[in-house]
Amino acid sequence: MYLSFYRLKVKPFQNSTNPGFFWLGEMHKEALAIFKYGILKMPGILVLTGDVGTGKTTLINVLINNLGDNFIVVKVPDPDLEEIDFVNYLADKLDFNKKFTSKDMFYR
Repeated sequence: MYLSFYRLKVKPFQNSTNPGFFWLGEMHKEALAIFKYGILKMPGILVLTGDVGTGKTTLINVLINNLGDNFIVVKVPDPDLEEIDFVNYLADKLDFNKKFTSKDMFYR
């Protein structure tokens, strides 16, 4: 309906955001710059917080798309996984082709 009426090429309302339509406001630009610097120059953990609908997920997707091929990225959609489920999720996404029964086995 929207496509033909407004002569659009892409559906405007989807369940997941499209980084191609992301508008970088000043706060988003600053957060993106901090994350790029943090990933490229500093070891450690980076945390991004914000209210629902402020663009956190989209910002992370934009960041991932701009990192290049030198990075392996695994997005964890469920932060409430049990420890062993988290380990096996990572192993699956990193193509380890193995299931683990303990965190220690994962680290060996």
